[in-house]
Amino acid sequence: MLNQWFLLEHRISPLSPRKCSACGVHHKLCVCKQCHMVEGAPRLWVLQHPLELGHSKGTLRVAKACLPNLQVVVGEGGADFDELQPRIDTARGALLFPGSGSEGLESSHPCLSRDWILLDATWRKARKMLLMTPWLAALPRYEFTRPPSSSYRIRKGPNTSSLSTLEAIEHLITLTTPACDTAPLQEGLQALVQAQLSQIPVDIQHRYE
Repeated sequence: MLNQWFLLEHRISPLSPRKCSACGVHHKLCVCKQCHMVEGAPRLWVLQHPLELGHSKGTLRVAKACLPNLQVVVGEGGADFDELQPRIDTARGALLFPGSGSEGLESSHPCLSRDWILLDATWRKARKMLLMTPWLAALPRYEFTRPPSSSYRIRKGPNTSSLSTLEAIEHLITLTTPACDTAPLQEGLQALVQAQLSQIPVDIQHRYE
């Protein structure tokens, strides 16, 4: 996840090594069966840092289970993404990345038909991925000026506008493809949150209220 969209590490009870073959996390934390397909979603690209791959607290696995047009490329930057560059239309490509130089998405009508790219990494690593990939850094950048409140209870963001990667994807689709029903993404996130909370000792669960 990037910037305010990062994952919070927290303690969960020890688990056996049994993992889901689809999402790569322990079966007690797997929510694949609770994820349902989103119809009519646009094509999205997510560049995922290797350290996020198979992360039990990562929300991208829900997005992958719900969005058939979601393409994920794993890498740290530079040559790792060389094969992706020719597949992105330079006239349509856009990066969802908050910060200086980013245009407010809500007020950018021409952006509706973009080929969207997001980064799934910590803020520090996301910036490094961008610096290592000049063609990516050259794309138009957008950010949410009025993000929704996050319901990702298992992490504490730096401010009230913090979103998980899944929530950023869901809000992006809501803004750019209003006719698309994103309820399955919201339901998948809630399932993930409940699965994580179930592994946290009861006496400290109040910290995530």
